Amino acid sequence: MTRDHVPPTRPAGLGVTPVAQGRSTLSWHASEDNVGVSGYEVRHNDRAWVAASGLSHVFTGLTEGIVNKFQVRARDHAGNTSIPASLTVSLEDVTPPGKPGTPVVNNLTGTSVTLSWAAATDNVAVTGYLVSLDQSSPVVVSGTSHAFSNLKEATTYHVEVKARDAAGNLSDGAAVTFSTKDVTAPSRPGTPVVSDLSGSSATLSWTPSTDNVAVTGYIISLNNGSPVYITNPRHIFNGLREVTAYTAVINAYDAAGNFSPGTSVTFSTRDATKPTQPTGLVAGNVSTRAAALIWNRSSDNVGVTGYEILRDGQFIDTTKDSTPGYLAIGLIAGNVYQFSVRAIDAAGNQSETSASVRVSTPPIGPPRNVRTSVRPTRIDLAWNRPEDAIGLLGYRIEADDFNGSYRKVETPAQSVSLTLLKASTEYTVSISAHDASQFYGEPLMLKVTTPAN
Repeated sequence: MTRDHVPPTRPAGLGVTPVAQGRSTLSWHASEDNVGVSGYEVRHNDRAWVAASGLSHVFTGLTEGIVNKFQVRARDHAGNTSIPASLTVSLEDVTPPGKPGTPVVNNLTGTSVTLSWAAATDNVAVTGYLVSLDQSSPVVVSGTSHAFSNLKEATTYHVEVKARDAAGNLSDGAAVTFSTKDVTAPSRPGTPVVSDLSGSSATLSWTPSTDNVAVTGYIISLNNGSPVYITNPRHIFNGLREVTAYTAVINAYDAAGNFSPGTSVTFSTRDATKPTQPTGLVAGNVSTRAAALIWNRSSDNVGVTGYEILRDGQFIDTTKDSTPGYLAIGLIAGNVYQFSVRAIDAAGNQSETSASVRVSTPPIGPPRNVRTSVRPTRIDLAWNRPEDAIGLLGYRIEADDFNGSYRKVETPAQSVSLTLLKASTEYTVSISAHDASQFYGEPLMLKVTTPAN
């Protein structure tokens, strides 16, 4: 029998499917042979020939996106093989990269942030990353970090990172949400206003601060003491010491811990302690118009500034200083008075009123040592002041014959002339001293007879 030396025809119509999960199918049209084709052999990138079944073959372990050379040849029963048919293609990369690591927020400020992430993997190679901020147009970066600037303070942002390969395949997005820091401090609070000030408490209020987000509260310290945190622009301090200077400093703060510049006010608590009650009040050197009062000195937590004088329960005067003495003037002769005193301090605190002292002014006595000079129609009189008389304003002189001849004269002097009298007439003459209150004292009485013409 003659041996078959004729090889089959070369396969035609080669085609290849895209790589999917490292697999691709090569197909071809049937070859012809003078006797008959017994099968086909295939190979990839000049590797060893392997037998194929039918008119196609599935290659595995392929890499997308690189140049691949596929070959197929027909074989007959005599072992003759055709000329190989070749197909060189760059298989399309349709496998997306793996998802990048979740972005990590670094170097966060009020206006910037740096994001970094673990690198993605790909069947071929990752060529870069698309980073988008709040669904804006993505930024393409080659590395595994990116910095955003010119952000808004205290604002929440959403960032998504996708890996990309040379074929344009995109991975699933890795996302993170962050908020920029609030780095703007609240405005300075208004200057505090002090109200309801007492010896042990004070109320402070001020115009509220403003903030780019919100004022959380205020921190207030007194004389550099432990701070107090409050939420409203008003605070009451209790348990303060009397007559003590305090400086309050107030700062506003927000939720981010930003503190405003401080505003301050200095105030002093009031003196709320009254002086002690004066004791030992006595009166001396009592005259018709005056009396000297003295008493034991009062004490005070700050200092007694003076004493208020009360006469018959009514305030009449205040001493000029803290000396425990007072000269009561303007009294009326022959009257009885009740004097008392109370101490005062610079804050206006009044002590309890002292026990009262009784003062009796003596009456105004009669003028003394009267001298007379008598003429038929005239009587000249002169006299000395009453004994111990103080504050006399004048004298009233009356002459009466009790028969129609009467004369009355008021004079500040200690002498007077009574004229237009009747001759050979007996007159009863009285001289009375009086003070500014028109209180008349005991009169001096005498009989004077005018001579005949």
